Amino acid sequence: MRRPQLLAGICLAPLLWSSTAFAQWTLEPASSSLSFTSVKNDTIAEHHSAKQFTASVSDAGALTGSVDLTQLDTNIEVRDERLRTMLFETEQFSAATITGNIDPALLEAKTGTVTTIETTLNLTLHGTTQSLPAKLSVARLNESQLLVSTLTPIMVNAADFGLIEGVEKLREVAGLSSIAVSVPVTGVWLFQKD
Repeated sequence: MRRPQLLAGICLAPLLWSSTAFAQWTLEPASSSLSFTSVKNDTIAEHHSAKQFTASVSDAGALTGSVDLTQLDTNIEVRDERLRTMLFETEQFSAATITGNIDPALLEAKTGTVTTIETTLNLTLHGTTQSLPAKLSVARLNESQLLVSTLTPIMVNAADFGLIEGVEKLREVAGLSSIAVSVPVTGVWLFQKD
């Protein structure tokens, strides 16, 4: 090998290594969903969703995600505003963040493999972090796509995140007899390998 080629190879090797070592799986928002259900007056359940959220999984299996709490959609504009100001206080706490781990072997599974996992996700909401159990399905669709979905809802309790006062404000302003403080969260997330 001539010297210029050798030098080029030496210079490019770290770049090639770093692009592989730091490859990750990035969420495809248009093909993903994140939803939650609230119950008012003991019997009336309503479906809501997050309009903006991001997530990624490193090749080592480290999961990180963020939900923009200013972009929640309850299908009623005034209720969306009340969630922002009275419950989540988005001027101070504009996002919820999620971290966790997925077995790296699942990221290398052969196409068509579907695995059920039980794991723990760390949710930071309203300035408080709690560990929540999660039962997920992880499906390797092809060489570059991974589908992760909840098999059972992830239960988020307002009391665990200092949100009871906000729930009570919402109940009063809406003239309701009750709002459930435990909320089931579900999702389907499509990841694309970078």
